[in-house]
Amino acid sequence: MVVTPKTELERIELTSQLTETLGADTARNLMAHMAPINTEQLATKDDMSTVKNDVATLKDDMSTVKDDVATLKDDVATLKDDVATLKDDMSTVKNDVATLKDDVATLKDDMSTVKDDVATLKDDMSTVKNGLILVKKDLEMVETRLDTKIERLDNKLTTKIERLDTKVDAGFKEIYSEMTLQYAQQSKKIFTIGLSLALPTWLALIALMIDFV
Repeated sequence: MVVTPKTELERIELTSQLTETLGADTARNLMAHMAPINTEQLATKDDMSTVKNDVATLKDDMSTVKDDVATLKDDVATLKDDVATLKDDMSTVKNDVATLKDDVATLKDDMSTVKDDVATLKDDMSTVKNGLILVKKDLEMVETRLDTKIERLDNKLTTKIERLDTKVDAGFKEIYSEMTLQYAQQSKKIFTIGLSLALPTWLALIALMIDFV
C-alpha cells in the first residue's frame, strides 16, 4: 500500500526516511513520481525553519538519549560487575560461614572431649584421693605396728642387756675370784720356793755373825 503525503512536512519526512533507507538518488526518483500536493499545502520558510529546529532538537535529544543509553550501558556493565563481585563475595561468605560452622562443630567436639577429660580427671583425682586416704591409714597402721614392735624389741633388748650385764658381772666376779685365788696360790708357792732357796744363805750369814761375835 502506497501512502501519499498530504502535506509538505509529510513529504519532507518521507524523503528523509527514503534517503536513509534507499539512498539520496533513489529517494529523489521515487519522490519525483509522487503526485504533487496543493500549493496551499506547501511548507513555508517558517515551517521549514520550525522543522529544522525540531530536527535539530530531535538530534540533540537523540544524542542525549544515545549518551544516556551509553551511560546506562556503562551503568549496567558496572552493575553486572558489581553483581558478579557480589556473587563472588556471597560465595566467599558462604564458604567462610561453612568453614566457621565446621570450626564451631570442631570446637564443640573439642569442648565435649575436654569435658570428658575433665570428668575423667576428676574421677581419677577422686580415686587417687581415696587411694591416698587408704595409704595414709595403712601407713598409720604400719607406724603403730612398728612402734609396738620397736617398743617390744627395746624392752627385749633392755632385758637381754640387763641379763648380759648380770652374767658379765657374775663372770667377772668369778674370774676375779679365781684369779685372786690363783694369785694367792702362786704367791705362796713363790714365797715357799724363795724361802727354801734363801734359808741356807740366811743360816750361813747368821752363823758367820755368831762366829764373828
